[in-house]
Amino acid sequence: MTLQKNLPELQENLPRRILVVDDNVAIGEDFLKVLAVRSVKSLQLKDMAAGLFGREQPAKFHEIEYRIDVATRGQEGLERVREAQEQNDPYSLVFVDMRMPNGWNGIETTLRMWQLDPQLHVVLCTAFSDFSWGEIREQLENSDRFLILKKPFDNIEVQQIADSLTSKALSERALRETDRELRERIEQLRLLEATVTYVNDGVWVTDVDLTHGPKVIFANDALTRMSGVAREQLLGECPPLLKPGHLDPLELAAVTAAFSDRKPLSVELLTYANPKQPSWIALDVVPLFNEQAVCTNFVGVQRDISMQKQAAKKIEQLAFTDALTGLANRRLLTERLGEALQSCLDEHNYGALIYLDLDNFKNVNDAFGHQQGDQFLIEVSQRLLSCVRADETVARIGGDEFVVLLRNLGSDHALSGARVLAAVQRVLSLLSSPIELQGTAHDSSASAGVILIGDRQASAEVLLQNADLAMYQAKAQGKDTYRFFDTQMQASLDERLLMANELRQAIQGKQLNLHFQPQIDSNLKVSGAEALLRWKNPTYGNISPGLFVPLAEKIGFIKQLGGWVLEQSCIELSRWSQVEHMRELKLAVNISPVQFQQPDFTETVLSALKASGAPPERLKLELTESMLVNDLVDVNRKIAALKDIGIAVSLDDFGTGYSSLNYLKRLSLDQLKIDQSFVRDMLTDAHGAAIARTIVTLGHSLGLEVIAEGVETLGQQEFLQDIGCLAFQGYLYSRPIPAPDFESFARLHMH
Repeated sequence: MTLQKNLPELQENLPRRILVVDDNVAIGEDFLKVLAVRSVKSLQLKDMAAGLFGREQPAKFHEIEYRIDVATRGQEGLERVREAQEQNDPYSLVFVDMRMPNGWNGIETTLRMWQLDPQLHVVLCTAFSDFSWGEIREQLENSDRFLILKKPFDNIEVQQIADSLTSKALSERALRETDRELRERIEQLRLLEATVTYVNDGVWVTDVDLTHGPKVIFANDALTRMSGVAREQLLGECPPLLKPGHLDPLELAAVTAAFSDRKPLSVELLTYANPKQPSWIALDVVPLFNEQAVCTNFVGVQRDISMQKQAAKKIEQLAFTDALTGLANRRLLTERLGEALQSCLDEHNYGALIYLDLDNFKNVNDAFGHQQGDQFLIEVSQRLLSCVRADETVARIGGDEFVVLLRNLGSDHALSGARVLAAVQRVLSLLSSPIELQGTAHDSSASAGVILIGDRQASAEVLLQNADLAMYQAKAQGKDTYRFFDTQMQASLDERLLMANELRQAIQGKQLNLHFQPQIDSNLKVSGAEALLRWKNPTYGNISPGLFVPLAEKIGFIKQLGGWVLEQSCIELSRWSQVEHMRELKLAVNISPVQFQQPDFTETVLSALKASGAPPERLKLELTESMLVNDLVDVNRKIAALKDIGIAVSLDDFGTGYSSLNYLKRLSLDQLKIDQSFVRDMLTDAHGAAIARTIVTLGHSLGLEVIAEGVETLGQQEFLQDIGCLAFQGYLYSRPIPAPDFESFARLHMH
């Protein structure tokens, strides 16, 4: 019934389009006369019948009106069909004369028309035919698309054929449109289901049976992992959290009341699903209502927050150990490294540092979620521990960075070097074996930097820096290998330290400047720009942001650098507000994680706006997903404060990090930015195209604008437009350009 209700209605009140192809112009005029008077005569007959037999006056007859075009040759008729197709106003019916001496005959004309429009209905008109009925059917094959009409023809017969075949054509057209719309809706539902299925949070949907309790009708993969129950066993049962004995009675009563009242619920619950190991769950429940304001379903999103709850109890432990793996952290490693260095110097003994970085670990996190990523790191930790003695240390000092401290390698330099070489080869061999998680084998490898300690005076930090540099050299050689620190690396390190000092002086030396890359709206007009930092150093020349931004993060200078970018962006935005063709443009500014995490970040933004006089509603701050996973309460508070004064917030590089519906739902974002890696490959990689389409669908479902970066070709732009992304940025429109050039660009592309 729903399908029938939504079927497009036949447009009976619109003229039905008919083409007559006949070399005799008089025949075309006859068709015009016959079909033009059909509806009037039919109505007069009904009136006469009512008068003669005393019947009730009939309701107003629904007249059928035709638009009739005439062509005198098959070639001309074919051109008419082509034009009608291009105008999206196709013919419903074509009458074609069988014998036309000055061109194609009726059969050839029909075949050529069907090449353009396979759905076209054709009536072949003939008094004499060079072909039998069987020969005609054999050549045309498509017997349900044509009729034979013998000349001379009866007017009533022509009227009936025109009425029935044009009605059939309209019905078929309506059904095709319905089929297209249904396919689009099915695809949208499929993408939405795929998005929900693969998020890291547990998601369930229930009915509204409150008598026996709401029953699960959908559960995603994350919920099956969290509950330990197969999807088939979850369906038809109440959500796992609400089962008897899983919650404290008071908490269960609060959740049940929310169901009964059809109200949203956001709560943290202690669940006893496993009595020996209770866990904390953050639960959000939202009732869904139909067009009649009747509640039809409940949607629940839950995630395990036990680690956050336990974190407060582990402060002392975390001061010296890594919370995830239990290994030494950087602080403890630095202490033990200092002790080992002094011991080596005192006892004329050698030790070594092996600095390890896992290759492509980000792929595991992105593809399988942080939970499996953590298990991956734990397995790596266990493998490393199996390689060392009791007096040696394994430390985790970063997300996927580990350090092995070896001691007592001996007093002979060459022999110690051979021993550490054997050790690093053993470590890399052990880490190169696949790691199995939940039945899936994940490729594993690492790059290592090695340095002997004990042959010269050096601080713990310098030794770590040198080993780190050697590790990056190993990565540059193709990964899954090792490099020993040498003097050439030392020179590279010295150059990097010199550049770090230059960077600290860059602001005072006025070596920094901003370039602006235009952002384009759905009308392909400039809507704003992204501010991008550039550094022209008097010694090194133009230095790539890919080089000096990570360096600024490493030396702790990113806060000052980010503050300068924000201040200069506000000054530029204030200047734009005084220029007529630029006052409506928005300026996007990237915010680093370190910058955003500062307690006074909001005040810093307000101060920059106040000092410059820039309109806050024209400022847009771009955040990355990694900023949102640590302290959601603090993140939400800062974003809310920014939005209160009109600042927009965009989520940059969306899809490359910790994608969670939970934070997207909780945070007041304005925009999602599709990462350029997906845009680059979406025309050649079905996976990239599906991700881009999913992000657009997800953004629209949450009421967010979606913009794509890295658009370089017209084909990419057209694909993005087709999937509903209507804002763009990339080299197709302009590279990042200086302020004066951007002002000229904006003037040219505003109207």
